Amino acid sequence: LFRTNIGALLALCSAVLLGLTCKFSPHFFFRIPKIGFIIHHIVTGESLPPYMSADAWAKDEVGTWIRDGDLVVAVGIKSGTHWMQYCTHQIRMQASDDADDLFIDSNIAVPWIDLLHNPGGSWEEQKPLYNTSRLADGTLWKDIWDNPRYPFRIFKSHYADDLPVKNLPDVKFLAMSRNGLDVIRSALPFFIDHRDEFRNLWGGFPPKSELVGFERDVEFWLDALLPGGDLYSTYFVYIKFWWRLRHEPNVLLLHYADAVRDLNGTV
Repeated sequence: LFRTNIGALLALCSAVLLGLTCKFSPHFFFRIPKIGFIIHHIVTGESLPPYMSADAWAKDEVGTWIRDGDLVVAVGIKSGTHWMQYCTHQIRMQASDDADDLFIDSNIAVPWIDLLHNPGGSWEEQKPLYNTSRLADGTLWKDIWDNPRYPFRIFKSHYADDLPVKNLPDVKFLAMSRNGLDVIRSALPFFIDHRDEFRNLWGGFPPKSELVGFERDVEFWLDALLPGGDLYSTYFVYIKFWWRLRHEPNVLLLHYADAVRDLNGTV
């Protein structure tokens, strides 16, 4: 009986500890090697990848930082995001000779609002840093992404249904889709090449395939993007969302293949 009571007490303490962790420090699960991101995903219900958050796009929050005339480059994953960031930056600079000087890095010139800078971080904590952070050379980050020469500012996002597109009629959204098999071909080396330091930071994400061989790895990531897979929302949900909004006056939906065939026309 004593052993039974001790066992029940330990089980109760474990359940309480788990509950407190889930409520106050869910990022603790990222410390668990290889599967920490899975546990975090299960107990919090938050979508993958674990380093993205849609908090900045909440209806009662987005109006505090975005303004009329801004452009959101909301391109799907591995579907030409940096390409479109560069093209739209050149458009706003009218291809001036010094346009590249302000595009020293795509995520500096075009802030990725979805990105959590560290496990346990939040939009609330990061929001003021966009205006106060300095680059390695001492340049104020805001002077790059919010330069007074720009006729409009550009922000990056990989989200779809989390974006309040219809509530922001004077903010423009550029979306771009790509053939799913091409997305897999591009995503495969991208995920494989992530450093172990990054994986360890985010509880093992992106996971290393235990399968051997290029074709088996393709199957591994294809399963992740298909219905029921952990990354399903990053492709099919994205496509369906932007297809429904393709006729909205503040939305431009492009296809990667069309831009490859006629980049001048696309620009």
